[in-house]
Amino acid sequence: MQKIIEYTIVCSSGNEEDMIDIVNGHIDDEWQPIGGVGIKPAGFGMTSTFYQAMVKYENDEKKDK
Repeated sequence: MQKIIEYTIVCSSGNEEDMIDIVNGHIDDEWQPIGGVGIKPAGFGMTSTFYQAMVKYENDEKKDK
């Protein structure tokens, strides 16, 4: 089992494509999505907000040191 060493939540008040870009950017920086996407529905004249929990895992190289 991998050990989680960092946790964050990313969000976007744009559209789904904006959220995908944000999550993919974090994946490029070694973050991994955990759990599902949270959505705060839009009110009148507003946009929905999307949330995604992200974690970083301890890598095998750090365990050996």
